[in-house]
Amino acid sequence: MGIINEISDLFSKLKGVAKFAKDQATMSLLIDLQEKFIELREENADLRERLKENQDIKEIEKRIVRNNGDAADYTDENGNHLVICTNCWDNNRKIIQVSECNADLYFCGVCKAYKDKIK
Repeated sequence: MGIINEISDLFSKLKGVAKFAKDQATMSLLIDLQEKFIELREENADLRERLKENQDIKEIEKRIVRNNGDAADYTDENGNHLVICTNCWDNNRKIIQVSECNADLYFCGVCKAYKDKIK
């Protein structure tokens, strides 16, 4: 984050100049501006985190194959194949492996949903 550090350094230098010149009005404006800059920096960090989360979700969605049944096939980054609960993924973005109940159904232990197998 080079530009953010550069702007922070400029604020410090400008405050030093205003203090040396005993310019209280400029000093007050610089403090207000610096507070807004801090808010902007925090918002930027939040947006970067949200962007990363969305990119991660997009990468996971590329590995999910929805079939005719209610469950979906998922292949993780190591190549392991899982059958996952589509409710948990769609509602909470959680990869939850379902358990096989019988020849026709899967069961999710988290949301307690029964899922039809691929037909």
